[in-house]
Amino acid sequence: MRSSKWNRILGAFAALAIAAATQAATFGTLVPVRGTVSDIALDERRLQLYIANFSANRVDVMSTTSRTLGDPMPVFKPPSAVALSPDNRYLVVGHYDTFATASAKGGYTIFDLDAGLKQEVAIGNPVLAVSFGSGTQALVVTTGEILLLDPQSARTQSLTTTTLSSTALPVPFATFPPNIIKASTGVSGDRKTIVVLAEAAGSNAIFRYQVGDDKVTLIQYVSSPPLGPRAVSVNQDGSSFMVGWILLDSRGLNIAQFPYPLGEFRAGGHAFDNSRNLLYADIPTVANESPVMHIVDTDNLTVRERIQLPQMMSGRSVFSSDNDTLYAASDSGVMVLPIGSLDRLPRITILQEDVLFLADTCNRRVITQTIDVVEQNGGRVDFSISLPPNTSGVRLFPSSNTTPASVRIEVDPTVYQNAKGTTSIPLNLQSNGSVNIPVPARILINTRDFNQRGRIVNVPGKITDIISDRFRNRVYLIRQDKNLVLVYDSTSFRQIASLRTGNTPTGMAITEDQRYLIVGNDNSQLANVFDLETLQPSAPILFNNAYPRSIAVARGAIWASVRGGEAAKQALHRVDFAARIANVPPTLGIYNNLVPATAVLTSSPSSNSIFMAIPDGNVLLWDASVDLWVVSRKDLPGLSGAYGSFGDNLFTIDNNLLDQSLFPMTKLPTATGASSGVGLAGGAGLRTTTATPSGAGTIERIDLENFQAFHGTPFIEAPVLVSTLTTARVGQIGQTITPFTRTLAVPPDESSIILITQSGLTVLASNFDAPTQVPSVSGVVNSADGEPPIAPGGLITISGTGLSPTSASAIGLPLPSTLGDACVTVNNVALPLFRVSPTEITAQLPFSVTGEAPMVVRSPGGLSAPFTVRVLSFAPAIFRSGSAGDQTGIATVYRQKNNDLVTFTNPIHPDEGISIFLTGLGPTSPPAPLGDAAPADPLAIAATPPTVTLGGTELEVTFAGLVPGQVGIYQIDAYVPSGIRDAAQTTLGITQGTVTTELQVRVVNP
Repeated sequence: MRSSKWNRILGAFAALAIAAATQAATFGTLVPVRGTVSDIALDERRLQLYIANFSANRVDVMSTTSRTLGDPMPVFKPPSAVALSPDNRYLVVGHYDTFATASAKGGYTIFDLDAGLKQEVAIGNPVLAVSFGSGTQALVVTTGEILLLDPQSARTQSLTTTTLSSTALPVPFATFPPNIIKASTGVSGDRKTIVVLAEAAGSNAIFRYQVGDDKVTLIQYVSSPPLGPRAVSVNQDGSSFMVGWILLDSRGLNIAQFPYPLGEFRAGGHAFDNSRNLLYADIPTVANESPVMHIVDTDNLTVRERIQLPQMMSGRSVFSSDNDTLYAASDSGVMVLPIGSLDRLPRITILQEDVLFLADTCNRRVITQTIDVVEQNGGRVDFSISLPPNTSGVRLFPSSNTTPASVRIEVDPTVYQNAKGTTSIPLNLQSNGSVNIPVPARILINTRDFNQRGRIVNVPGKITDIISDRFRNRVYLIRQDKNLVLVYDSTSFRQIASLRTGNTPTGMAITEDQRYLIVGNDNSQLANVFDLETLQPSAPILFNNAYPRSIAVARGAIWASVRGGEAAKQALHRVDFAARIANVPPTLGIYNNLVPATAVLTSSPSSNSIFMAIPDGNVLLWDASVDLWVVSRKDLPGLSGAYGSFGDNLFTIDNNLLDQSLFPMTKLPTATGASSGVGLAGGAGLRTTTATPSGAGTIERIDLENFQAFHGTPFIEAPVLVSTLTTARVGQIGQTITPFTRTLAVPPDESSIILITQSGLTVLASNFDAPTQVPSVSGVVNSADGEPPIAPGGLITISGTGLSPTSASAIGLPLPSTLGDACVTVNNVALPLFRVSPTEITAQLPFSVTGEAPMVVRSPGGLSAPFTVRVLSFAPAIFRSGSAGDQTGIATVYRQKNNDLVTFTNPIHPDEGISIFLTGLGPTSPPAPLGDAAPADPLAIAATPPTVTLGGTELEVTFAGLVPGQVGIYQIDAYVPSGIRDAAQTTLGITQGTVTTELQVRVVNP
């Protein structure tokens, strides 16, 4: 042992400052180091960062205020690790000297920073890592043992022997410390847990040490690729920790992992932010990729944002005590990342994930919508927005600007009219001043023909699976890019919940008692379980070193296909639901239990059997009556596409129908394209297909007696296929698409058929193939008082027969021009539709139509004969939709003083205001959008002011125009002067142009 006076004054720095400026559109500051960084430790008392410079045999000292390097602290061997005691007194530096000539391969230097003393100790094994927890002793990891070091006495205590791997020196050029030392440590936020990641005989050795104990817990983990980056991060209480690219819990269970790790020891790093419950990670997917920090959730690694860094992380990262600054070892030094100010830095986004344009045979005019480009903190930053090269029929105004801004998108549907389906176009956003990488939005352009059925429910994201709840009016959708199960009401088709899953959810099943939803995940070694009564998570099902994918539930059994963490686990698993654990049966009855990860399973409607299909052509059948896999065949060279069961004795895979022995009985027609989904409704099978992703879909029934497909019917857009679900990777957002698709669900009441399609969902009536009448219009009136006068921009009610094959109501704005498979034109201008039924349609008239004009209704039954409507310039009509107590049908005239309807018991009083709600006041200034919410700023004022009289006395009109946020509903505010005579019944009149509407009201002088 040697001791010497260390008399340098920490904090005195050389005049040369090497603090790098923040690069444009990147987050953080880079401080280069002349050498290679193996570890860092933060000294907040002295405002310094200690940097182990492995190749220079020294510890560099960086000021955390000036971000400059001062006088270094030399050590006599390459420093592999540094750690600072909790009281900031002792700095322990590990030594790594694996040269063949070295007699002592390791050791450590202890700097007493308060006393200015330095002690150097040589030991036989190289030191791989050093960490302090909350105690006074440091955990020292060597290749041969793990020690506890008392820095005051420099004495050690052995906790356990080890056989850990490292690389002998010298090494080839451009070899960096993480590839040499192959180890790292992390400390929990409460400093009670230390986690060590090292290498042992080709596997990963993960040690967990509770401060104050005299033992360490070993978790051995085999991974492919290797667990790089060589970094460890631990959450606040040590209950979960990140090692390399895998998130483990305290038992060593893989909670979640980054889907596409490069596995290079040197490349990347991460850190838990315990104050914000986030994890910051740079996990490269390919060599030499641009450095990107992913901000992810700490339970399932869902990516929230991606931030551009000036340089790639490389190993250890440490937070300041206030969690405002992260210091990260980087490729050429240290990065200082001001996490606390990240929310104040420019980060740009488009508020809308999808922008859906609905065109049809009624509507071929240019369609306009707007999107909002914002900086997430409300600030100003430059942006440019663009379409893929050679995109036609779409224009952006403006294409560049400064946030916040509304960008107008104009779509000419005639360019896409031959598609007869939905064309998806990415909308890319860039900014020179923003530090984040924005997610592109989708422009979706649907150009249906009038004979195509269904309506679109836009659901953004990658929707990969759907199942229906037999007991509840719900369907469950996997949104794979956000690690969610979306819960939709199957009556209103509104989202009612979202359930957080593991990473990259792949398949779902509902337990036999219909109480729990099980979700498999391709990047978590567990299946999530959700209580469907409460829509809350329940205890998950644990899979030992395997990732559950497809899951099926039958009577008395739950089976799952998995992606094996080890070759020996690439087998079908059986779930013990009560114990919440999955086991591997040695065989599948008489068959080997060797099942690839791409296999899919589904149960029969009676739950008496489970059908399994494998892409290589193998199919298998499990029988609940004997609890055995009873059939295995391979009659087809390969399998993909839709899969399902039509009963215990009939199964379908792609275009093939299989009997109870899984023999291919017949092949379904392929003329309509590739298969996507199958289901069962009304005693017949259902199947969806498409010839092209941007075209129409086709749904057909399958006769289960003669096995013939019939009543093929086109629907509004193509169902998803494997080819459309498989997209370019985006950072560490997971994507697992098997060769098989399940895209069709039928609610328990069979009132509709729900499909996963290009825009999210398409909803079809269960009688989609029922014969339809040719529509016929018999009359048109205004929707306020039911009388004939109608005016531009007003609301109208169309009566007739066969107007629509189904009843439907619009669920949002802007109003669609097609609803319930029907659309209406007047003078070839499509009408926005509120409601449709076979006998009645409620719509808004265009502002541009006056005089006599032909009205035509289109539906799957054909085109109606033109019906001539007479559109007046003005046609004020007061709504009769009010109610008070048991009175209904009351005119919508309100006293402003009490905001109640004017009735006999609530009469008009002098010297106060009234508000009248009506339709038919015609065009406005500024012009209002057709079928969309009227503006609030500026207000849409009636271009021709109306006159209001009460008992022959003209009233002062203070406002006349459209109600903000409403469609086709106008409001008149008028003031009733003093001196108006009492009247049990007097006339309230509204005149515009030559048209007058009148109403009898009571007036009382108080």
